[in-house]
Amino acid sequence: KNTIYITATIVATVVGAGFATGQEIYSFFNVYGKGSLLGIVIMLFGFVFAFYTVLRYCFVRRIDSFSAFLTELLPRKFGKMIYVCVALFSFCGLCAMASATGALFLQSFKLPYFAGVFALLIICFLILIFNISGIARLNLYLTPLICLGLVYFSVRGFLFREVATFSAHYYRNILEICLSAILYVSYNILSVVVVLCSMRQYADNLRNIRLSCAGAGLILTILALMIWSVIELYADKIILGEIPLLQISARSGTVHEIIYGIILLASVLTTAVGCGYATVQFIKQSLHCQTLVAALIAVLSVVPVCYFGFSGIVRVLYTFFGFLGMPFLLILIFSQLKLMRTCKNKLKNMKNE
Repeated sequence: KNTIYITATIVATVVGAGFATGQEIYSFFNVYGKGSLLGIVIMLFGFVFAFYTVLRYCFVRRIDSFSAFLTELLPRKFGKMIYVCVALFSFCGLCAMASATGALFLQSFKLPYFAGVFALLIICFLILIFNISGIARLNLYLTPLICLGLVYFSVRGFLFREVATFSAHYYRNILEICLSAILYVSYNILSVVVVLCSMRQYADNLRNIRLSCAGAGLILTILALMIWSVIELYADKIILGEIPLLQISARSGTVHEIIYGIILLASVLTTAVGCGYATVQFIKQSLHCQTLVAALIAVLSVVPVCYFGFSGIVRVLYTFFGFLGMPFLLILIFSQLKLMRTCKNKLKNMKNE
């Protein structure tokens, strides 16, 4: 059961509005054509390495918070800079999820934009005051629904397609494809790592950790490949808009559009809660306030930012934070080497005794 909790939490945090709409996959992979399949392979190995490194380090060192994780690895000032960057990205992620919900309410349900924004923020607030246990329960229930929904719409879009072949576009610059994939992993890690550090209570052994990380990486890769395939069919043939998969599902009729809208809302909520959790932890430590007050400050601060567009946030802010997240990937490599050295020294001491 703990393995399922961890896997569901990782998948739910990554599969947010950007992923479930197809906007992230399109912006970071499909724009490079068929060659971007290499990028998806890099994404698989990057995700599994990052998830496993964080969880294993927290398990061995008995760490249960992101601030403690940074304190173990880095000098205080540098650690604080990384912590602020992660908090800012998490806040931007929460804003993006709220903005996506508003856009979905307006486009699919013909309801006011800010009705969607406030609906998401109220639900997030209620879940966040229950801390990590509330997030784990939410992810356990919603993640299977999200994954099945994405599989259904991707397969349906592929089998009942209106076009016969993939886009002819092929981008040959392998370095740019690799860089785009690394950026995608980097900015996702910024939001996932805070939740991962808080999951030590569920990571009770190394086998559990390995299964959870491999399972999460595999599920994310399969979903990414499915979304990539259906977008690649329609790229350059129809106007994909801000929510590519919604545009594609809408071509099958209003019922499919509404069902996909509900799946998208579930995926938005899981990521919003993950980003909200990281933001609340930062506010609590900075202002020394209770969870209730921190959650209230977090959700109210989102409202003014929601005047900016969703696709703009994905393309510009996510890429910017991807570059900021690249040093963090190096930190994870350093943490793995440090842990290996510690284990080696322990074994050496045991032999000497």
